[in-house]
Amino acid sequence: MKNIIYMLIMCVATLFFACQKYEVTIPNFDVKIEKLNYNVGDTVSFKLFGDANYVLFYSGDVYNNYEYRNEATQEGEYTLSFDSQISGNASAKVELLASTDFTGIYTADEVKAANWYNLTDKALWATSNTSVNSGKVSLNDLYVPGKPIYIAFRSFKSVNNLNTLFTHSLNNITVQNTYEDRSYEVKPGTYFQGWKTVDFAKGNIVWKHNASNNISIANTIALSQEEHDNWIVSGALQLNRSVGDYAKTIKYPASLMPDYYSYVYTKAGVYNACFVVSNRFSDRNKEVLKSFQITIK
Repeated sequence: MKNIIYMLIMCVATLFFACQKYEVTIPNFDVKIEKLNYNVGDTVSFKLFGDANYVLFYSGDVYNNYEYRNEATQEGEYTLSFDSQISGNASAKVELLASTDFTGIYTADEVKAANWYNLTDKALWATSNTSVNSGKVSLNDLYVPGKPIYIAFRSFKSVNNLNTLFTHSLNNITVQNTYEDRSYEVKPGTYFQGWKTVDFAKGNIVWKHNASNNISIANTIALSQEEHDNWIVSGALQLNRSVGDYAKTIKYPASLMPDYYSYVYTKAGVYNACFVVSNRFSDRNKEVLKSFQITIK
C-alpha cells in the first residue's frame, strides 16, 4: 500500500514539475527599423532582438497582409471564365446556365424544377477548333448572401439532322472572386465541387469530365440520328469565398533567431509590416505583435 501511495505521489510531482518546466512565457522579443520611408526596390532591414519559439512576418503586401489573415469570405466582383473549342455539326448547341435554387440533387426532375438563368450570350464562344476565351462573365446579379450558386452547361441537338458528328470542349473553367487588390479562384471541376451529368434524352451522347477541370461532349458516330439533351452541373459554389493571407515564418523552435530580416517592396504604397511572435506548448500560447507603418515611394 505504501508503495502505491509513493508511486502516486511521484506521478503527481512529475506532472507538477513538468508543467512548471514547460510554463509558457511571453516572448522576450523586440524589433527595430532605421526609418519608415523608402523607395521602390530598397531593401528594408529589420533588426531582431531576443528569442521566441516562432516569429512570423507579414509584409503588408498582397496575400501577405496581417489584416486579412483570418478571412474566409469577402464581398467582391464575381466572374466565370472558360476556354471553348468546337468541331463538327453546328446544330449541336451549348448553353451556359446558373441557378441559386437548385437543390443539389442531380436528377432530371430536380434540374428541371430549378430556375436557371441563361448566361450564354454573355460569353464569347469558339466557332472552330481554335480555342477562344469566354471573357469574364459577371455573376454579380446572381449573388445571394448565404446561398450557393450552381453552374451548368447544356448540350442539345434535335434528331432531324444528317451530319451529327460534333465535339464541344470546355477547359480552364474558373469562378473568381476579386476584391481590392486580390482575388480568389475556384475550379468547379476540382476538389470538393465536382461535376455531375444529368441526361434528359437518355441517349449515348453524354458529357465527360476529368480531374483537370476540363469537360467535353462528342458524337463520333457518322450519320447517327440520336437526339440529345445533356447537362453537366457543378457542385455548390460560394461566390464570396476567400482565403486568409499567409505569413512568412522566419524563426522555428529548433532554429536560431536571425539578427536581421530584410524585405523588398516592389510597388509604391503604405504597408503595415507586422511581426507575430509567440511561445507555444500544447494548447498554451503567448503572443506579441510588433508592427510598423512603412511608406514606399
